[in-house]
Amino acid sequence: MPKSTDPRFYTNELLSEGLVPAAGARVLALGVAAQVVAGWAAAVGPTGLVVAVEHWLPGWRALEVERERTPELPLRTLFTATLPDDATDFDVVAVDITSYPSNRALLAIVHSGAERLKPAGLLYAAGPKDAGILSFTHRMERLLGNAEPQAYRKGQRIVVARRTGEVTPLALEDESPTFTLAIGDQQFEMVRAPGVFAKGALDPATEMLIDALVIKAGDRVLDLGCGAGIVGMVAARRAADVQVTMTDADAYALDAARANCAHNGITAAIHAADVVDAIAKQRFTVVACNPPFHQRHESSGELGLRFMRAAHGALSPGGRAYFVANRFLAYESKLKELFGEVTEVAGDDRYKVLAVTKKAPAGG
Repeated sequence: MPKSTDPRFYTNELLSEGLVPAAGARVLALGVAAQVVAGWAAAVGPTGLVVAVEHWLPGWRALEVERERTPELPLRTLFTATLPDDATDFDVVAVDITSYPSNRALLAIVHSGAERLKPAGLLYAAGPKDAGILSFTHRMERLLGNAEPQAYRKGQRIVVARRTGEVTPLALEDESPTFTLAIGDQQFEMVRAPGVFAKGALDPATEMLIDALVIKAGDRVLDLGCGAGIVGMVAARRAADVQVTMTDADAYALDAARANCAHNGITAAIHAADVVDAIAKQRFTVVACNPPFHQRHESSGELGLRFMRAAHGALSPGGRAYFVANRFLAYESKLKELFGEVTEVAGDDRYKVLAVTKKAPAGG
């Protein structure tokens, strides 16, 4: 991708040039681009190891491509929101601060990574000013007692700190681990998770989608891009014998959805999926979706259209889909191409819920 259109280009460049691990080193990479990680794995050689952690499924799959392309690389990849116990004793920990869904998630994973540094091990962080690299530098100082800028480029910087003693816990907001969410006459005890329901409340768009959602007995419901799972959870309780499937590409969301379903006694099939690829052969009578306008480092109305095309493919003939979107996003024309008739079933000056039905094939 050209430099001018790739928001990560200079972050990746700084990480590649500013961190060249020694042969035999053990490196923990947190949310770092696959091509950078592959370069580090080549540098540490057969006596070293790079453990690359990704909470974003497409990012993890890119890491897997690099690992499979060059199987001799000492590279271990993990799709997870938390570090496993056996990932430890690192000479270097490196993080792309733009790769995490919230400040809380970033601070938690970096604190966990810093605790796994060997004595005198190095923590590197890279990112742009507008993503908070300056304030994160102060966090690194509190964490390890020191932090120094190493290089700057095009509004980006890379910062390094050395472990010289015990890791100081970072102060996070004092929040209870759960909160109660009231929806109609139902109450849900929700597990708080980084980047998911950070404010402990239902956002207006999701609330509008839930209010508009019609669920009938026996429906097979897909909560597409489920987040914390609340839409699917409401659907499960809205009628008898409802089967719910949830998909998301973010490990934080998947962990939250699983915890919330378990916490509320709701049965659902929950899958890591880039839209619907993990459940491509399944068909549903209802799809509910709040299509993303931005994902990770990408922002485009095309993202929402991708979810709408996937919903069309996932529906059984006669099945219905509900999409909530920002008022300014002109999804109606694309939905008409896919489904025919489009109905706005709820809306205000900020959001709208669009309902569609999948037609049976001609002659079917």
